[in-house]
Amino acid sequence: MSWELDATDWTRQLSSPLHDGNNPKSLRASIAAAISMSLSLTTAGRLGFFIDYSELETVGTHNFYVTRTHGSQGAVGCTWTAYDSADGAQLATGSLSWANHSLDVLSFQVPVTSKPAGDHRIYVLLSNPTGGAALHHGEHTVAYGIIDDDTIATSNAIFIDADAATDGTGTQASPYNNWYSARDALLVTDRYIYIKGLMVPDGTDSVAMSDPVKHLALKGTFEGRASEAQRLIIRNWPNFIGGVDGGEQTDVAGFACDAGSSSTAAVRYITFKGLSFTNLDTSGIGYFGYVFCLRIRGQRENLQPVEHFSMENIKIDGLLSGANFTSACWYVERCDHLKMWRCNITNTIYANKPDPNLHAFQTYGTRFCSLQCNTLSNTAGGFYEKSGYVGDTVGVGMCVRFNILNSGQITVSTQGGTPVQDFHIFSNNILASTNETDHSKPIQLSQSSTYTISTKTQINNNIFYDYDFSNVGTIRSNVAGFEGIILFNNIFNEIGEAWRIDNAADAPEYVDYNAYYNGVLASQPLVANNSSTYITVSALQSSSALEQNAITANPLFVDAANGDFTLQSASPSISGGVDGTQQGIYLGDFYTIGAN
Repeated sequence: MSWELDATDWTRQLSSPLHDGNNPKSLRASIAAAISMSLSLTTAGRLGFFIDYSELETVGTHNFYVTRTHGSQGAVGCTWTAYDSADGAQLATGSLSWANHSLDVLSFQVPVTSKPAGDHRIYVLLSNPTGGAALHHGEHTVAYGIIDDDTIATSNAIFIDADAATDGTGTQASPYNNWYSARDALLVTDRYIYIKGLMVPDGTDSVAMSDPVKHLALKGTFEGRASEAQRLIIRNWPNFIGGVDGGEQTDVAGFACDAGSSSTAAVRYITFKGLSFTNLDTSGIGYFGYVFCLRIRGQRENLQPVEHFSMENIKIDGLLSGANFTSACWYVERCDHLKMWRCNITNTIYANKPDPNLHAFQTYGTRFCSLQCNTLSNTAGGFYEKSGYVGDTVGVGMCVRFNILNSGQITVSTQGGTPVQDFHIFSNNILASTNETDHSKPIQLSQSSTYTISTKTQINNNIFYDYDFSNVGTIRSNVAGFEGIILFNNIFNEIGEAWRIDNAADAPEYVDYNAYYNGVLASQPLVANNSSTYITVSALQSSSALEQNAITANPLFVDAANGDFTLQSASPSISGGVDGTQQGIYLGDFYTIGAN
């Protein structure tokens, strides 16, 4: 296996013996228990999908993986049930169980023997947790199985060719040449919108989001979809590039929906897949606003507006002169149950002014977000949970897994005294700084002056590389309010300060089995627990029960400077984690990390 880093993207090439070479999107079926790990944590914990998707290119067997997080007390279990997305028919069901102290990753299989033209989709729900455990994303703890053979649906489909000279009737033989005709013709029974070419918003929908910016509105029969059987897939026409281009304009963005206070206008059960967005820029509107590829505001209850947002080569070329500006490639406000899977986001830095408020993904008052297998390169900001769950009970925060962030960061904060979400997961990510002027904290947990405590943030099996500036902290909880942090199996390499929990009231629940090493820097990485003063790992071991099994040795990456974080055979991190597990991101075993 190798990683390759070029100017715009990190691409993973697979050569693992556990990878199915005949189907590069599949997960090998022979793995019964993906990871076996025992750790003594308080509470029964939470059960959720370790990987959100199983993707195949032909009919075959989907493999799904489920794990336990945030606690390990007692024996727990749950039921899984698979359904066909087209009609809700039950396909299979079974049960999973974890012993006392077990944090194993378990797997099960669902075979699919036939499919119609177009994408074939199944979904799997977890239910009936036992032993005091909770489902991590509640009743919508869901994973998807997709078979995409690049065929085109023969019915319930609308077609757009943005380069067509004349506007057609929306069929494959006579496609529309603009978004607005397709939007107005959409029926609730339609399941696909296929897009060929790059559409340019012309201002038709400029008033729909209150911002004076050109965009493509989601309204009419986009709204109010009520089940998986009504899911609409907006995607590129197979084998063609499709999406949105801002051209030379400075007042243009992407798709948008604003449901306001109306639950019937909420955008539910819509998938954005394989779309490209380029040259989006709102610097010319003279207004506080957003540069976005996708912006959704809506009612929260049972909301799943985006399931598979897979965009290649997102590029926002702004020339912003002012400082008071917040932007995001995907901005979501007051929504629930979102997934961002296999997106490739690059060059989201303004040409003349890097803007630290430009994020790949930003939420406000949104719960249950899962962000997996995305690649962010040359980004000013990464994944940003800006506010807690506004006006209701505290919800579950971001689950961020299997991503590559080579400059952007993961940030959790509050605004206006709103509560912080609970039970965040940041695991199996590569956070490597390739921007020498980027002094962002890779993971930052912060709050406003009034706050509600956030509990049990789990940070494990990440690689932090080349954050060598001082007085920052690679992981930083810089105010009171984050209790019970669980930190294990991470590798901190070529960084000045590894992690810092400032407030004495926010004692971590568990910190151990992490690896620390600096070869280039003069000193070892420093840590700080309940203190504003950083100390060495050995000093922490002498003064507390934390990190008694930490490694302070070279993890022996194959070629980290060029993006290859594979562990050499002699690496102490191969078996240096909890119960002899591998520290870092388990490269090469059973999943793909990053967009491809």
